[in-house]
Amino acid sequence: AFLSANLLAVTANGAAFVGWLFVPTYLVDELGRSTFTGGAVLAATPAATALVAPVAGRLSDRWGPAAVAAAGLVVLTAGLAMGGLVAPTASVPGLGLAMALVGVGVGLFTVPNMAYVFASLPADRQGVAGGVTQTMRTMGIVVGVGLLSRFFAANQGLGFGRDLGRTFLAAAAVTGVGAAVSGLRAWLPGELRMGE
Repeated sequence: AFLSANLLAVTANGAAFVGWLFVPTYLVDELGRSTFTGGAVLAATPAATALVAPVAGRLSDRWGPAAVAAAGLVVLTAGLAMGGLVAPTASVPGLGLAMALVGVGVGLFTVPNMAYVFASLPADRQGVAGGVTQTMRTMGIVVGVGLLSRFFAANQGLGFGRDLGRTFLAAAAVTGVGAAVSGLRAWLPGELRMGE
């Protein structure tokens, strides 16, 4: 239970970082939009996360952390897929909405997944759970930046918008697999249901 939750945290945080990594460059340098516009589009992600996270805790108490975390990954996947579809069109509102969906997905995923991590260890190991969870979040960002940058560089050639679209879709494919794995946690007996 502890391992699965932390690996999912690496996956979610790494994939979600695609927008933060490439969207500012796309909007400001490629499309010539203002830095304010670029910042506003990026702000959609943390704003949506902040709004949804408290609700995620209540949903987790009612439906169980694995199911709500899986739902968060589904929404995250939808936001990344939307980013993949709208990036080639250069739609600033579309990218803003995609980034907001990414934020909703992260908010729905993070709170119940952390609950799952903490419930998977005994009370005297909660400090370990918290430390490892924070490390996995950071590791996800670092690994995500490395792999997404590599993917973007290896698939250049169609223009920045289309290249970005393909990178968003690759990240969506990864989180889609993560959503399936998280959903399985809600149905498996024994150790993988400890968070519930």
